[in-house]
Amino acid sequence: MSSKKPSDLLDLARDLPTTPEDIQFLRENRPGRLTFEELQAIVDQIPNLQEILRRRPVPQGEPFEL
Repeated sequence: MSSKKPSDLLDLARDLPTTPEDIQFLRENRPGRLTFEELQAIVDQIPNLQEILRRRPVPQGEPFEL
């Protein structure tokens, strides 16, 4: 399927009706922004983390050069 008209980019302010409260909530709860405490809580849930890190595979052989 093709069209001769270029597609408009999504303009959230225009195309998605939101309230100022919605925008504030979305900004405060943006994915990928963890506090140190949240990250530490996730790490603390991994049993034997230090042992896992010690046993992880490491590269062998000559270093790669360009």
